[in-house]
This record gives sequence, C-alpha cells and structure tokens, in this order.
Amino acid sequence: MPVILQVRDIREELYRAGDRTAGNGSAQGTTMLLGRLFHEVFAQLLEGDLDEALATLPTTDQTGWRHGLVHRTYEHLVEPRLWKQREPLQSQTEPVLGFWTAIVEICHWLADLAWTVREQARQTGTPCRLTDLVATEQSLCWELREPGWTDTVRLTGMTEAVLRIPGSQRWCAIELKLGKTSPEIDLAQVCLYHEMLAAAEPEAVTNEAPAQGSVSHGRPAHHDLADHSAVALVSFHPQRHEQVFLATDLAVARQALVNLIGRMAGVLPGEAAPGPSIGPILGPFTGLLPGPFTGTSTEPHPRPSPESPVLLPPPSPPPAELSELTKRLLRTFEEYEIKVTLDGQPIVGPTFIRFPLQLGAGARFSALPKRAQEIQVRLELDAPPFMRIVDGHVVVDLQRPDRQSITIEQVESQFPRCEAGLACSRVPIGVDLDGQLQFADFQKPEHAHLLVAGTTGSGKSEWLRTAVAGLLMTNTPQTLRLLLIDPKRNAFHALRESPYLWRPIVYPDEQAVSVVLKELADEMDERYRQLDGADTFHQHANRQGITLPRIVCVCDEYADLVARGTKERKALEEQIFRLGAKARAAGIHLVLATQQPSRQIIKGALDTNMPARVALKTAKRTESTMLLEIGGAENLLGHGDLLFKDVGEPRRMQAVYIPPEQRERLFRGSGM
Repeated sequence: MPVILQVRDIREELYRAGDRTAGNGSAQGTTMLLGRLFHEVFAQLLEGDLDEALATLPTTDQTGWRHGLVHRTYEHLVEPRLWKQREPLQSQTEPVLGFWTAIVEICHWLADLAWTVREQARQTGTPCRLTDLVATEQSLCWELREPGWTDTVRLTGMTEAVLRIPGSQRWCAIELKLGKTSPEIDLAQVCLYHEMLAAAEPEAVTNEAPAQGSVSHGRPAHHDLADHSAVALVSFHPQRHEQVFLATDLAVARQALVNLIGRMAGVLPGEAAPGPSIGPILGPFTGLLPGPFTGTSTEPHPRPSPESPVLLPPPSPPPAELSELTKRLLRTFEEYEIKVTLDGQPIVGPTFIRFPLQLGAGARFSALPKRAQEIQVRLELDAPPFMRIVDGHVVVDLQRPDRQSITIEQVESQFPRCEAGLACSRVPIGVDLDGQLQFADFQKPEHAHLLVAGTTGSGKSEWLRTAVAGLLMTNTPQTLRLLLIDPKRNAFHALRESPYLWRPIVYPDEQAVSVVLKELADEMDERYRQLDGADTFHQHANRQGITLPRIVCVCDEYADLVARGTKERKALEEQIFRLGAKARAAGIHLVLATQQPSRQIIKGALDTNMPARVALKTAKRTESTMLLEIGGAENLLGHGDLLFKDVGEPRRMQAVYIPPEQRERLFRGSGM
C-alpha cells in the first residue's frame, strides 16, 4: 500500500527547519495564534454570503464597500476572537496591530474583487458572484513514485483557497500567510501546491465529495488548471504582498521537493522508516528562487511575460467608471474636430490612467496639447492631461480619480538582495505602469550622477529619502558610504549616527560645502592612483581581494548652496566639474536636488555633468524644459509623480513611499 503523507507534515517540517536556520522561536507562539485567527476570519468571510452582505450595506460605491466590510468583519468576526484570546495577547500590542492591519487589507481585497465581479456581471449580463470565483479548503491529492523508490507515496491535503481571476478562466491556488517566512520555505510550499494542482485529474467535478486528484465544491475540471496553472503566495506583513509563480518558475524546484517527500516517507533506498530527522531541508531550495527572490544578481528583475496571469492588481476604477471616462475623453476631442480613436485598452497605473490613441485622417498630434485645458475642465481634473508620443504611439495620461500610493512593502521583493561583501549600485527611481520598480545603475555612464528637481509638494525630499533607503537595503557599511549635505537640517536627521556615513552630515551653515566636495574629489584622485591599470575601482578591488565602499553624495537643496555668494558658487562648480568628469570609475557619485531647476541654477556644472534627471512636479514649463529638454513636468500630479530621463524620451513613474515611522526605523537601524 502507498505511504500516506499529509501536506501539513511537509509544512511543519519546513517550518521546523526554518526555525533551526533562523533561530526565531521567541515569538512563534503568538505568530501561530494570530495566524490561526487570521485564517479563521478569512474562511468565515467566504463561507457566508459575502456578496449579499456587501449588497445590503448602506452605500453604493466601492469605497463604502471597503469600509463597510471592515466594520462588519471587526464586529462579527474579529472582536469576539480577540476577546476570547485576551490573556495570551494582552502584552502583544505590536503583533495584534499587525494582525488587524492584515484583516483590513484582506477586507479591502475581497471588497474590490466583489465590486469588480458585480460590474463585469452588469456589463456582460451574465450573473456572477464573488463566491463563484473563490472557494476555500480545496482537497488535492498527489500520488508519485520516482525511479528507485521502494514504494508509492500519496500526498493529500487542502489548499486554503482557489481563485479564478475575474474576467478569465485561469485559476490560482492561494496560500495565505500572516507575516514573513524565509523565501526557501515559500518556494517549497508553492512548488508543493503547484504539483498537487498539476496532478488533479481532468474530469468533471460535482459538489459531492472530492475525487482523488480533483478540486471540489463544483469548481471547473482540472483541464483549466493544467493549461493555466499558477500558484499565488499572498502574504500580509502586514500590508498585502503578492507573488505569482508559473509552472516554468517552479520546474527547477521540483526535484528538491521530491527528494524531501521521499525522505519523509522513508521510501528512498536505504531509508529504514519515515521520520522527521531528515538533515538539511532548505538548502536544496537555495539558489532556485525565481523572480524577485533571486539572491546575488544586480541585473533588473525579469518582467512578467504577456502570458503571466496578473493575480491581484492594485485596485482599479470600476469598469463602468473607466468606460465613462474613456467616452468623455473621446467626446471632448470630437467637439473640437480632432479625430481620434482608442488604440487598445486603457492602462491603469497607481497615479494615472494611460489612454493609447490613434489619430484619424487629417489629425495632427500638435492639435492635442492645445486642448489640454479644455479637457481638464470638461473632465474635472486637478491638472491638465499629459500628452506625448511613446514608442511611436500617441498617449494621453489622465489622473486617477482614486489615486493609489506605492509603499515600500509592495515592492520590497523587487529590490536586489543584500549579500555580504557584494556591492549593489542600483538606486530605486519609481514604479512604472506594469508595477515594476525601475532603478538607475551608478555603474552605467548615463546614470553616473542624478539631478533631482521638484517644487514644494512634489515629493522631492521623500524621493531622496527613499533613494537613500534603497541603497541601505541593498548594501552594507563595507560596500557603501554616504556623504549627506542637508541645508534644511531635517532631511537626514535620523542618519546622523549611521555607520554608513563617510563623514558626519554636512550642514552648510557650519562648514563650507565646497571644502567637503574638495575632500571628496581628493579621495577620487587617490583612488585613481591606486587603480594600477584597472578600468574601475571595483575591478581593482576584485583583483586585490579587497572591498572599497562606493561613496554616494546626496545634497537636498543645491540652490541654497549657490545662493551663498559668487565665490562659494564658483568653488562648488569647480568641484562638481572635477567629480562629474571622472568620479564614476572611482566609485563616487552625486545625487543633487533643487526646488528651482531654473537656468541660473542648472546651467554650467549641473547641466554638463548630471546625465540622469528625475523631474517631479515643477512650477513652470520653462523649468521642465531646462531639466528635461521638453515640457510636461509642470503637469505632473505631485506627491511622487515623476518623469525619469536618461537616454531617449522621459518615462513616467510613481515614486515609492516609506511611512515616516518605518523610515525612522530603517535609518536608525541603517538597514532592513
């Protein structure tokens, strides 16, 4: 007879191995308790008639659904559980707050899904509810026997939820987690559920007891899963983070998983009996991590293929609102006798919606920007639309009526991993329309130095702090040192004791910045004397087997420095010319910011030596033109909406936001 293993046995052994590796057992009891409560609340939300509950709320909009579901969930599901467990949780304030934040996140997620399903049902006329798309506790079975095994192993268990992506026939198994584990544990579990889904038999399924290898509760036969199977890992720590693993991603991890199952079942040659003592478990999964979990690479993470299912995108405007906005935009152009048609589906980003347009016969692109103010008034926008040509296509960007922020937790997995002794030269710029975090790479000549500009309220100082935080997250004090110049004395206050500092934070009212930059230029010259024929200081360091830190100079307000007199300005520009011309090969880089990207400020040293530009909202079109060589930055929406220019046309992105309390912890701890 086959050896029977339960999925929970595999999971428990993986967690035990993770605890042995990480040594983090102190808070395990609280984490497990809150995790169990979290799973109970999620299951009970879906077991009830969620669609009907939402429809009976005294509100008719998506935001009302979100708030209403949070209130109902707390009153009926969360408060009774917390009260019952008040004794073990009474001294665990921070974990309980994290648990509640995760509950709010999952309520918002379910409300958004339900709203999307309702709007699609209205448009198509086909009745559909959220409960038709999501089912909990799906029974799965995987029977396998590898060459050389002494017996067959049957693995049975339940996946927490199966979701059909709204608007498609693709299904994903969902593994919910409250808090972080290790990437190796996540990969092993995701691989396990993928294999169990792939083993399901392609036969019709009813609401009767699930057959071996099938999905129960009347869900579609597995031939849908076989073609489009994917496993999503949805984690809450405490904000929602999602990762989709395709079959191709998981293929390389299968053998390590099979070996683990064989050892636990005791069916490998020479294995006397099944047992939990199986030696190193997580090691075989190290280095197999796909996508954002890749460890040592400093290359940009691969973009999802067009066939990749986007499981849970950031909340989008309801389809009806998006359709109406499209009609109003086209109607406005038509009123002014500009013939345009929609050239593909609108692309919804966190800050704006991009409408690709096709010009009609006789229409000229130059006629579109002339109607920007009319469109702003007709569509009741806070800023004029952004119109330009991207990759040969006309695009019009309109602000989102429900603008979304991008927090560090949402993109944390896209940062390169910090490896001891390995420097990372990439600094985060912002998130593009595909949800991908884009970086500038100091090693590239076109990114050697960055000039950042934006008016009050544009998010310039926040962008600088996020850039510094990104460097800290991906480096150590042995690979990175910072020279911080802070005229306002508040931009980098939390870093004043950081081990990453090349020298104490520079306050211009205490010390001339030109003197400090001369010291930096002298350090550059000294590094060149040490190169000994190498092209860069990193090449030299690798030859010699030593580690030289990259030095990044960040200045929050350059305009304040040059306003201190002609003599000081001349001295500053002299050092910027020196550093801009040859500092990159010496591993030294400048990130200079100004509120006033005027001709008087940028001309000369900055314009010649700062090849990469980050433009947040500017006060005037002339400032945008001075910074980017084209207008447009004056029409940005502020608060991190930006244009990044290196080679070619500027690219629009949304800056990543780090909440103040998290930024303080990160800066004071000088790393994550």
